[in-house]
Amino acid sequence: MSRYRHEYKYLMNRIEEELLLIRASGALERDSHAGADGAYQIRSLYFDDYHDGCMYDVENGVNDRSKFRIRYYNEDRSYIRLEKKQKVNGMTWKESVSLTGKECKILAEGSIPEITSGLSGKKKQMFLEMQLRGLIPRTIVTYERIPFVYPAGNVRVTFDRKLTSSGGGGGLF
Repeated sequence: MSRYRHEYKYLMNRIEEELLLIRASGALERDSHAGADGAYQIRSLYFDDYHDGCMYDVENGVNDRSKFRIRYYNEDRSYIRLEKKQKVNGMTWKESVSLTGKECKILAEGSIPEITSGLSGKKKQMFLEMQLRGLIPRTIVTYERIPFVYPAGNVRVTFDRKLTSSGGGGGLF
């Protein structure tokens, strides 16, 4: 199985969303991670350099690019992940590592945790890349996701709404 996937995003109005939610409910299964209402909350802290290079890469449609974020779900601070999301030739790939509360706090304050022998290879690599690229906390994004899956084809369809954002990393929690 390939680690890369196709990912498409569309902007829609409320009426289009309601119609597509009805259609998706009839054809797809609810994602097992969703709550009783079929949704979950996502909160992410995105990192960028001092020149907003990651943001401009997205805006300009740069073919090969990557971004880093800290992410957690439903206000559950026991499961916090550092993710690196890459786009290569139109395909998306994500890798992630778990963060301790201390590591998360250090990153949210704009520093990189000390790279020690006790860290996993993947975590060391991610911390080092963030340090070399001069990445700092830039934007917090919070939204609600309504996810569906079609397991037979490894298909995932999500509806994201109630999007809010703010600058910096100080308000992550």
